[in-house]
Formats: sequence, structure tokens, C-alpha cells
Amino acid sequence: MAIATAFLSAVALTSCEGAEQATDRLGIDALLQNGRTFTLALASAPGNLDPVMSALPADSQLSNLTYDRLLSMKADGGIQSWVARNWSGTTTEARFTLRSGVRCSDGSMLKASDVAAGLNFLGDPTHHAALTGLVVPPGLKATGDDGSGTVRVISPRPDSFLVRNVGSVPLICAKALRDRSLLTHGSYGTGLFVLKSYQPGKRYVFERRRNYAWGPGRWDRDQRGLPSKVVVRVVPDDRAVADLVARGKVNAAVVRGSAQERLVRPPLNLKHRDVEVPLGVLTFNEAAGNPTSERAVRQALVQGADLEKVGQLMTGNQAVPTDSVAGMSPAACTESQSAGNALPFDVAAAESALDDAGWTVGTDGIRTKDGQRLRVVLNNYPAPDAQINAGVALLEKQWRTIGVETVRNDLDPQELRDLVADKLRWDAGLAQMQLNLPSNLVPFFSGPMPPRGNNFSHIANSDYERLVRAAEKLPDRRSCGRWKDAERALIDRVDLMPFVNTVNRMFFYKADARLVRGIVDGPSIRMYKMRCPDADCAMIK
Repeated sequence: MAIATAFLSAVALTSCEGAEQATDRLGIDALLQNGRTFTLALASAPGNLDPVMSALPADSQLSNLTYDRLLSMKADGGIQSWVARNWSGTTTEARFTLRSGVRCSDGSMLKASDVAAGLNFLGDPTHHAALTGLVVPPGLKATGDDGSGTVRVISPRPDSFLVRNVGSVPLICAKALRDRSLLTHGSYGTGLFVLKSYQPGKRYVFERRRNYAWGPGRWDRDQRGLPSKVVVRVVPDDRAVADLVARGKVNAAVVRGSAQERLVRPPLNLKHRDVEVPLGVLTFNEAAGNPTSERAVRQALVQGADLEKVGQLMTGNQAVPTDSVAGMSPAACTESQSAGNALPFDVAAAESALDDAGWTVGTDGIRTKDGQRLRVVLNNYPAPDAQINAGVALLEKQWRTIGVETVRNDLDPQELRDLVADKLRWDAGLAQMQLNLPSNLVPFFSGPMPPRGNNFSHIANSDYERLVRAAEKLPDRRSCGRWKDAERALIDRVDLMPFVNTVNRMFFYKADARLVRGIVDGPSIRMYKMRCPDADCAMIK
């Protein structure tokens, strides 16, 4: 959730586009171009402009452009200043001192009391904000001293990453804090860009603020290459977006599978940035009355599927072995967080587990127990593509082999929100967990169920909760080993099962930017006079 810093270092370019191919080792200032429009394509439509009421990637991408944070995350997972010029903290208390002169898009000055008010909104669970429990613990209290520009935060429970988490909260300005309805159709932050117009679900237009002078890291308000405008378009089809990038109609987009082949080969050889993403995570609904509330059923669903083959199909034979559910780059804990699937593909073992649990095979091959068919409602990704569909089809086929009937439910973005709110009937699901802190898992896989909390899987794993409490007492990266043990407890009980990662590849045309959790970091966007090949025109630090 944190936003990374960006600044440019001078390097040379030896091959360029068109007539500029003969240009000899241009300096970076000569390559950068001011005043251009940066167009970004998203595969799914944003659904909420309030930056704290949704944690979905498309919504986070928009808020990244318009809302600053107290701290910035570096490429190595460390943290550095942004709106806060210095900070300190433990697992239960944090202090931040704001930079002077930070102004909101409406011209007002950002005050420490405004930052505290935004944090207190998140600390109140009755507001049902998406970041409550995910980033800010329920019950968190903040106070702001406008005279000294300091914000003090007290957490009701230990949080290993309290400083990081509080430092990653989007900063909303006073006008919208007083009237949050304003956030449904505009932006009210201190960010580099401000939302000027939009067509919901289609197109969003942002303009750069000329008086912005407090960006992350070593920010220079007069640096070259900053776009004057950002346009975000929704283009769900991979081949369509690949064509737009190839023709220079889009400056940046994630392109997957075979659609990217024309972009990586001559004559384009487009620059790209890769982010490893936990793509395949099996989750289960353990609410009473669901077949997946039985551990034997969950075990059979895992062992009865060749998840390695499923993962290869889902990724177009670009599968990456998974080592964490919370491994989105840049991750705070870089060591392996889990040891993978402890239940290897074994059809006989899956059938035996179901036999022992009393599920008997019927005349049609589907198992029953106490008159109930073993029917599993399987939730699939929003906007599924052919690759993912192929993997899901194999999963359904293999489950039927062991006597499981599958009802597939392809979710759209709104249904995904309803899923987390526990408004959908489901038993198993395929999830992308785009998280970079292991503590981010806690509200989704433990604690209160909806509507009081976000534990949409209805998991009650006492070992996980005990290990979480131990991990939370250790600050920042010192806690990573304990978090690894906690995640292992979820896998051992088959509460979830990560089985494949993939690499999301974002291509750039006459532009470059840093990616944080797969999201374009707004302040790092730079525009170029030419198309840059994969060999960097410039290195975004």
C-alpha cells in the first residue's frame, strides 16, 4: 500500500527511434520531454474514488495519482520520507513530523490535525473502511499538533509494521474529511495530480499541479519529464491493449500471455517492468453448513487437483513457484514466507479423505452425504481470460474425477466486493493476493467475520492467531520469521493454499515509471522523446 520514491540518474542511450538512432550517447536531460500526456490502460474498471474505502488495485491506482502518503517505500522494501520529513515508532506508537508548505489541491494547507482526523476515521470500525483492519488496526487513535506539525499515533494492539502502515495511508484534505460525499466524484488530496473529469468505468483524466514541491525522496519541482496530464483508460482485452501500446496510443499497460510477443520482439523491443504476483491462491469458505467447512473436503480439493498443471495453464506456461501469499513487490519480508503445498497431487489420498469423512460416490459419480451432494461453488477472477479459463476448466475436471460437482461463478469487480462483504454464496475461490506485508493477511483470515470484520472465509485457526500475536510484538523486519510460521499454520490446516505466482509485465512506450505492488507510482512517471527499448533510457531509482 505504500508508495515508492522515484528520481532519475543520468545514463547513456546508444539506440533510439527513427532519425534519432544515430544520436550519440545523449544525456538524460536531452531524452526527457515536458508537457506530454501519459496514458495508462487498466484491465478492470475502478469502482470507488474514496481512497480508503477500497483496496482493489484499480481503485488504488487512481488514488495513487491524487493522494500523497506520509512515507514512501523504496525498491528494496525500505521506507523513506514523503509528506513526513522524519518519524519514529514502536509496535504500539508512532510519531511523524510533517514537511512545511504541503498544500491541498484546493489551496488549503495540510495540517497535522487533518492527518490525525483521517487516521481516526480509519480507527473507527463503524465506518467500514477497506483500510481498517488491513492497514490501520481498529481502535487506533491519533492526535495532531498543528504548531509543531507532529502526528502521534497509538495502536490498541501491537503491529510489527505500524510505522509502515500508518505511513502508507492516503492523506485526505480537510474539506473532504468534513464532507466525505465529495470523494465520490472528485479528488481532495495533496498529490501531484488532481482529477479533472471522468466517465465511470471508461476514462479518467488528471492534470498535474504546477505548485507541487514536496514529492517523495529528493524531489525537484523543476525536474524534466513530468507529464502535464494523465489519462487512465479501461481496456480489458489483452490483444486490444497490446495493439494500443504498439501504436503509441497508450504509454503503459500490463499485457499478458501471447499478446505481449509482438512487444518484446524487434522492431519494437519495448521497455517493460516485471512484478511477481501471487496469482493462484485457493481459498475456502469455512462457514457452518458449507462442505468446505470440513477439513477433509478442503484437503481432497487440494490433493485431487494437479495444481502444478493448473498453474501452468493459468499463466500460459509462465508459472513461477510460489513462496508467499503476501509476496507482492516490494515486500518488506523478502525471505520465503511459506514452504509451498504440503499436500501433493494424489487422487487416491483425496478419495480416501472423502471416504473417511462419509462422502460416498453416487450413481452419477458425484458424492453425497446425509442427502447433500458434494457441490462446490467456485469463484473465479474478475475479467477472466482464456489462460485462466483453461486452468479453471482443468481444475473442475479433476475435481469431478474425485466426485465433486463444481458450479463456477466468474466474478465481476462489484461481486468481488460483495464476496469480501460475505454477500455471496461460495465454497472455494481463486484469489490474487496483492499484498506486500504478511500482517495484511490477518483481517482476511482471522478475527471477526462480516459485517463486523473482513474474515470472509470464516476461519478460526487458533495456531495462526497465536503465532500472529507473537509476530506482532517484534518490530518491522525482525518479525519476518514469526510471520512465516503464522502463514504456515494457515497452509497446514488447509485454510488456504498458494500454488502459483506469475509475472505481470507492464510495457512502456515513450515513458517510464516505478511500480509498487504492480501499480504505477504517480510521482515517478517520466516522459521521453523517443521509444525506449528494454535497455533502459534511464534508471528509475
